[in-house]
Amino acid sequence: MSGPEVRALRSEIKKSIDSADEKILRVVYHILEIENERDWWDDLPKEVQQSIDKGVKQANKGQIISHDAFLKRNKKWLPK
Repeated sequence: MSGPEVRALRSEIKKSIDSADEKILRVVYHILEIENERDWWDDLPKEVQQSIDKGVKQANKGQIISHDAFLKRNKKWLPK
């Protein structure tokens, strides 16, 4: 996008914000993360982060099973 295109876009966004209701403003606020620049990942306990990382590594290695296979394997633990 060129400089003039960016300025035009910014102008349109400002007009939309000026006429937006509270719900839209809150959504935009959270998208921009004006108040809080922390990533939700940082708020997870280390054990949870490690568990997720382990699962991603297993998936990347192809160490996965289908949903149906999981259900068959764990049938005894599921509600009847």
